[in-house]
Amino acid sequence: MDNVFTIPSRITKGEELVVLPRSLYEKFFVWLNQDSKTKQYKEIEEIILSGDEEFGKGQTIVADSSKDALKLYGRKSQ
Repeated sequence: MDNVFTIPSRITKGEELVVLPRSLYEKFFVWLNQDSKTKQYKEIEEIILSGDEEFGKGQTIVADSSKDALKLYGRKSQ
């Protein structure tokens, strides 16, 4: 295992700091970004599924332009 050190907050006069080898940091950074993408994909999937569900129930707005859609949406939410 790589050497990882913690610098106590009493020395840094704030939060504890962690010192780790660059190779371990780079692995963590890659993992962190992959997790973030996974969360984004899940959020997008939920939005799409929600839209499919609304479409199935006939709750979608049909309009010729985004301007018209916003007008119709305003009426729908009142």
